[in-house]
Amino acid sequence: MVAELSSIGSIATHIIEVMPVSTGISGNMAEIVDQARQHVANYTGVTIGSNSIGAAYQPAIINFAKSETVGLINAEPGEKIRLAELTIDDGNDILSAKQYELLGTSNLKALGRKIQVAKSVSWMAEQIISGSGTQFPLIINSDGSIGKKFTEKMDNSSSGQPIYVGEAGPGTNTGSPTWRIKKLEYDDGDFKPPTGILWASGNTNFDKVWDSRSGTNEAYS
Repeated sequence: MVAELSSIGSIATHIIEVMPVSTGISGNMAEIVDQARQHVANYTGVTIGSNSIGAAYQPAIINFAKSETVGLINAEPGEKIRLAELTIDDGNDILSAKQYELLGTSNLKALGRKIQVAKSVSWMAEQIISGSGTQFPLIINSDGSIGKKFTEKMDNSSSGQPIYVGEAGPGTNTGSPTWRIKKLEYDDGDFKPPTGILWASGNTNFDKVWDSRSGTNEAYS
């Protein structure tokens, strides 16, 4: 690709010039190209500016934009050539939407990814370092977010209500100063929801000792 195709506007103009698009489609061409740009940026993990599209990313963006354009042309009412029926040939002839999509996918694979998803998730799933230097395995939550995986300890009252709750990395010794501990407060009466939460030493740092959670060993606020 050339420098003249380094912006959303220039790519949109290029596609309009080489494809039989209607006024309705041409008016939305910049948005079509921008969506293709975002798709390529998301895949590669690279920031691709709207007006500074590197030569390496232009083919993928153009092919994905053309694929979407052909689909829109075919969806328009009235008599027209069914572009999905066309095939590759020696010149600059229009291809089918699927063929452009396959070309774009091939371009993406050639680019590779700045952050390999499988590798990065594997690495993140091994550990995360908190502010206190404690390492925790990670889990993928049901909503797709990444959260820490804790070992949890509870110290219940005689009626079974949890009073102290501790969290630390899996396998942490209860005598190790790598826990965070909270104390639950209740109104009078058994089996009621807690009305307040206090933290050991008044913070959520992972630097407390679970064995020293009660009595005068730890202050909560």
